[in-house]
Amino acid sequence: MSTTATRPAPTTTADEVSALDAWLSATDVLRDGAAPEVRAAFLRDAVAHHVAHNPAYARYADGLDPASIDVDTLDRIPLLPSGVFKRAADLVRTGDAPVVQTTSSGTQGTVSRVPRDDATLMRFFASVTAATHELLDVEHAETVVHNVGPRVDESQHLWISYVMSGVSVLHETDFYVRDGAVETERLVDALAADDPSVPSLVVGPPPLLWDLAHALRSRPLPAHPRRFAVTIGGWKGRQGQAVGRADLHDALVPSLGLRDVGAVRDAFNMVELNTIALECAHHAKHCPPWLYVSARDARTLAPVEPGESGLLAYCDPTPTSFPGFVLSEDFGWVDRDVACPCGVTGDVLRIERRVNRLESRGCAMKI
Repeated sequence: MSTTATRPAPTTTADEVSALDAWLSATDVLRDGAAPEVRAAFLRDAVAHHVAHNPAYARYADGLDPASIDVDTLDRIPLLPSGVFKRAADLVRTGDAPVVQTTSSGTQGTVSRVPRDDATLMRFFASVTAATHELLDVEHAETVVHNVGPRVDESQHLWISYVMSGVSVLHETDFYVRDGAVETERLVDALAADDPSVPSLVVGPPPLLWDLAHALRSRPLPAHPRRFAVTIGGWKGRQGQAVGRADLHDALVPSLGLRDVGAVRDAFNMVELNTIALECAHHAKHCPPWLYVSARDARTLAPVEPGESGLLAYCDPTPTSFPGFVLSEDFGWVDRDVACPCGVTGDVLRIERRVNRLESRGCAMKI
C-alpha cells in the first residue's frame, strides 16, 4: 500500500531532518514514491539550509529566495558545476560539523573533494539500502559481497572505496584488490564456495569484471540463482578496451553462473552526488523519488525538451555539508514517470557519454 498521502512535508529545520530521514528509510520508498510536491518541499528546505549556512553558495545564488522553490521552479535552483569541487573545494562546505573529505579518482587529471558529515553519509547509505533491497531484492543480514576493489585503507578517501567500506558494515564483504592487483584465484575460490541459497554480489568496475569473466571462460562457475554482478564506475584508464553493455552481459552470465542478463546491473553515483541510482532487472536506472534530475542545453543551461539529450543536472536534498545541486559532465536523458515492469514508477536516468574537453571549455565559459 502506498504511503504517499501520509508523508509529512517539512516545516522547520528539526521537522526537515526527521521527515527526510524517515522517508529515506521507509519500507518500499522507491515503489511508493511520493507526490512531486513532497520532493519540492525537501529541496526548498535544502536550498534554504545551504543559503543560510554556506556564504559562498549564498553569493552564488545571488539573492534567490528559497521560498520561491516549488514543484514548477526546480530548474531555478542554482547549480554548482562539478568542476567547482575540483578547483574550489573549500567554497562548497556548508556549516562547521566535522567532515570526511571524500575524493574522486581524477579521471580527467584533477580530483574532486567533497566534504561529508555524519548526516550526509548516513543518508547516502540509506539510498544504498533502499536500492539494494527494492531493486535487487536482497536482505542485508544474509548477503555476501565480493568487492573487486581495494579496502579504504589502501585508497585513502577515494569515494568508491569509502562506499564499499560502508557496505561492508551492512554485508559480509571481502576485498580482492591488493597493491593495485586483483587476487583472481582467491576471488574465484571464494565465488566457487558461495552458498547458492544466500544472495551473492560481485561488485567492481566494468574492466575488472570483464577480466574476471575471461579468466573463467574455461572454468565457468556453477549456476547460482541468487548471484548478481554489479558494475560501478566506468573504464577509467582502459577506455580503448571498453566493450558495450550487451557484450559485458554475455560474458558475465555464463562465467559467473548468473541466472540471466537481468542479474547484471549497473550502479551510478559520482562523488558530487549523495544518492545512488541502481538498475533494475530490466536495466532501467531508477532515480529515487527524492532526487530531481534534469537534462540541460550545454550552451544555455536551459532544460531541454523531453527525450532530448543534454548535460545532466542533479538536485539532491540529502547532503547537509555541501550543496547537492550539481551540473555534471555527463550527457544523457531523463524519462519522466516511467511505469517500469519491475514495479517502480518514476524517473529513469540514461547516461550517454562524458563531456569532451572542448565541450567542457564551452560550458565553463557559459557558467
